Amino acid sequence: MSVSGGALALTGFVSVPTGVVLAASGTGEIRYSGTSFSSAFLQGGTHTVQAGGAAFGQTTAFNGTALNVNGPATLTNVTSGAAVNVAAGQTLAWNYGSQTAAGNLLVGGTANVTGFESIGQITVAAGGVLNNTGTDLVLGGGSRTFVGSVAGPGGTIDLGGQTLLLAGGLLVNNGPGTSASGGGVRNGAVVVDFGGRAKGTGYYADVVTRNGGVFSPGNSPGGVGAGTARFNPGGVLNIDVNAAGPNGTPPGGAAGGTTGWGRVSVDGFFRFYPTAGEHFAVTLTSLTPSNQAGQVFNFDPTKGHTWEVVRLLPGAVFTTGETGTAPADPSAYDPSRVDVLTAGTFLNDLQGGTFSTSFEVNEIGTRSVYVNFTPAPEPGTVLGLAAAGLAAAGWVRRRRVGRA
Repeated sequence: MSVSGGALALTGFVSVPTGVVLAASGTGEIRYSGTSFSSAFLQGGTHTVQAGGAAFGQTTAFNGTALNVNGPATLTNVTSGAAVNVAAGQTLAWNYGSQTAAGNLLVGGTANVTGFESIGQITVAAGGVLNNTGTDLVLGGGSRTFVGSVAGPGGTIDLGGQTLLLAGGLLVNNGPGTSASGGGVRNGAVVVDFGGRAKGTGYYADVVTRNGGVFSPGNSPGGVGAGTARFNPGGVLNIDVNAAGPNGTPPGGAAGGTTGWGRVSVDGFFRFYPTAGEHFAVTLTSLTPSNQAGQVFNFDPTKGHTWEVVRLLPGAVFTTGETGTAPADPSAYDPSRVDVLTAGTFLNDLQGGTFSTSFEVNEIGTRSVYVNFTPAPEPGTVLGLAAAGLAAAGWVRRRRVGRA
């Protein structure tokens, strides 16, 4: 069944044989209203679900196909390499299906998914909502998922109490940045696994990084809000830095700003539980003022620098449990279990200086994790200390000889 020009309208119950190919080409369009298909193939061109709705079961939509959801649509056991566009005010239900690498799901209205996985692209536009229920939402290797954008922040992924498993994909969340906003990625944890990267300025209800997966606040750099932030065994927090702050030469840059370095603001729990055998890592990535890989223009290795990378907002709780709500004493933060990594990512010459972390009271009276740079002692200072040590040793030796 094909159309190469004009429109073919399929209205009401349509009985089609198993394996039918629904093909459109050129300016052709197939329109569906009140129709139901099973074991069909959507091949090329434009396919539009109209106000009467449509249901597709055990169907494959190929690359090069556009499926416009302008009325209620249900996809069950559907594999798609198509561009699926859910219009504002419309609803798509996608049950137990998947997107190939060519697939592109644009949610301007509402998409309700269960048993869904993607290695393609998902874009939840401002005002759009992707609701997940029943199973984990799996975004595999090569997947690209965008919630809002820098130019148009907004959009929501509601995990329905389940987990978003980012298994090698990219998640850029620029939904609203606070828990009160109702946007971002919420009602479940984002687990960033091997090869995965989660970033953006939108709110994250909970983020876990493992097996080298990376959480990176902001859009190189910037700030992000989180209900729960974790320093867990094997986790990684990347901090982009394009300006060194008040001790820079010249001074400039601030925490959580587009000029400065990344920061996570936590309104729920900061969970600290790395082990002696498996540390947490903070990776520093230096950027030029145009946010390209390169050296931080005003980083001065002869001066100390202090960069706030995690801030507990009023009411947030520091705890050492993977779960639970019991507060922990701040002294339980053990900087020896947090590695600050710079090799290959922070391109400025440190001239022998070193980075470490601390957990200290900040200017609003809560606590923050700081990355601290300590410059190497000046040669004169080292020689002076060495000379003082030798002199002290000689004085002790003379006293011993005198007593003898």
